Amino acid sequence: PSPPVAPPIPPAVPPGGGGFRALIVGIDQYASLPRLKWPLSDSQSYQQMLTMHGWAPGSIRTLTNMEATKQNIRQALFTMASSALPGDVLFFAFSGHGAQATDFDDEYDRKDEALCPYEARLGDPQSLFLDDDLRAVLEINRNVFWVIFLGCSHSGEGSRNLEMQFFSEEGDGTRSGDLEGFFRDPKPESADASL
Repeated sequence: PSPPVAPPIPPAVPPGGGGFRALIVGIDQYASLPRLKWPLSDSQSYQQMLTMHGWAPGSIRTLTNMEATKQNIRQALFTMASSALPGDVLFFAFSGHGAQATDFDDEYDRKDEALCPYEARLGDPQSLFLDDDLRAVLEINRNVFWVIFLGCSHSGEGSRNLEMQFFSEEGDGTRSGDLEGFFRDPKPESADASL
């Protein structure tokens, strides 16, 4: 099989949440795979967590069930990545089925890990969102901070070879160490007006 081809990069759009944007995918009803119990609840929990930490509701896009096709997931991720500015925080959460597909080029175990979009068919790798597809998204913009949650089977392997580096720039302690730092506004608070 040929490697995945990235769709054309859409035109940049202004950041919807002041440098913080998210795509949340939750699929509990599939076209041909068994039903799951928790993904929609997971997607609601992610939304609540982000808004509780000050993310603007307009900066969070959610795709569930029939909306969560491979094309819609890929297009939403590419739009988010290509329009982000350096230092923006991009959040991607997927809750649903995971799978593996035979790989012939870059996997030591000869298997790609994959997310299962709504129309996924386990015998058809073209219907899956492969780890190679996710890598292609991350390569679009290496100047942003990605926070990725994969709540599905085989997810532990999904980010193994993404060559992600985590660091904190001098003077920007909000992005180092704890996960909470990724959800706070990185701009320092202004001085108290009463002083």
